[in-house]
Amino acid sequence: MASQIDCRMAEREDAYWAGVYADEPYWRGDRTYEDYAPAYCVGYCGFAQYAGSFADAERCLNANWLCLKGDSRLEWEEARHAIRAAWRRAEQCANEVPDWASGALNPHRERHALRP
Repeated sequence: MASQIDCRMAEREDAYWAGVYADEPYWRGDRTYEDYAPAYCVGYCGFAQYAGSFADAERCLNANWLCLKGDSRLEWEEARHAIRAAWRRAEQCANEVPDWASGALNPHRERHALRP
């Protein structure tokens, strides 16, 4: 089941990608973050919407890109790399266990675990 996108998640992802986009291997020096931002959004929102594999969702992601690209100068083949990167990051984040769930933030976890 796909997760929901909330404003905090979208803001976090936008801030992340704004800080690292120029370090990505697909980045072209004549492109700005404003060119890539809609592609990242399609990627992380697409993962939340479709989940599963990128390949299975790619046709829908392409259609989403065409609807949402706005003034971006990226064509699909360029945008696809950024969309896939954002998809992968969303997938990795979804698979991570937060510290609070693992008990790492509970200093009494071991003591409680030993009680009958």
